[in-house]
Amino acid sequence: MASDPKKCKTPFYRKYLPEHGVIYTIKEIIEMDVTQTNSLPKAVRVNGKLAEHDSSSCQAVITYLSKNVRLTVQTQFIEPILFPLNSLLQFLGDLDWNPSDGSPILKARTVRCVDGLDLILYERALSAQRAYLCSREATRNSSATSVPKE
Repeated sequence: MASDPKKCKTPFYRKYLPEHGVIYTIKEIIEMDVTQTNSLPKAVRVNGKLAEHDSSSCQAVITYLSKNVRLTVQTQFIEPILFPLNSLLQFLGDLDWNPSDGSPILKARTVRCVDGLDLILYERALSAQRAYLCSREATRNSSATSVPKE
């Protein structure tokens, strides 16, 4: 007889599914401290314009708002990429680090075209979401540490 899913802390299907991607900007990924390996995200979701793509080496380069902030994307799992250069794309994948120079590499699992997305508004919404989640976590932590008076 199957166990009651309401009694399980972790749903049974959770161990079979990949992690959802935590949203980061390319600049935030590049500024991450590689030495803090335990705090680095594994699965990320990132937006960027397709600046370069080489299907023979399964590599792409995306940029974000400014052309000098670039992220290398391994595209072996999502080839062929049929989007033209300068398309705004959203990648979901696993973050890895180049052992030779410590630069980030995104191993993409999925890609979708998000042309028409207002990136400035997207960043404002992302900031508002993060502020809300931080305040909710702070409220949860303060209520858990408070001692009821007798």
